[in-house]
Amino acid sequence: MNFILRVSNNLIKQVLFMELNFYEEMMEAPPMTGELQVFVFYY
Repeated sequence: MNFILRVSNNLIKQVLFMELNFYEEMMEAPPMTGELQVFVFYY
């Protein structure tokens, strides 16, 4: 059980890190508000 929790915790951190990178790229790129809004509401 402890092992599973650790793995899922690492997975969550990895996903959050990927999302942060995605948001940074979106901020640098020209705004696509429609797709960004869909992404925000999806999560």
